[in-house]
Amino acid sequence: MLHYVFNNAPLSAGDLLLIDAGCEVDGYACDITRSFPVGGRYSGAQRAVYELVLAAQLAAIDKVRPGNKWNEPHDAAVRMLARACST
Repeated sequence: MLHYVFNNAPLSAGDLLLIDAGCEVDGYACDITRSFPVGGRYSGAQRAVYELVLAAQLAAIDKVRPGNKWNEPHDAAVRMLARACST
């Protein structure tokens, strides 16, 4: 579960700390989400998820260029995630 509602539990080694920050100004909105390993190192499963999300992000960034359609970055990320989940 990414979002923790109560926000009152102590952090323990092996946990992930989620920072989800957003803002809105003059009709524009943005959101950024980051997760950090509390003990400084990802577990094996956490590292695998990190690598997959990073690969999807890089695939999306690769599609950000003049002439591409607005949804091409999203589609590239989804293809990367689907490919990884099908193996």
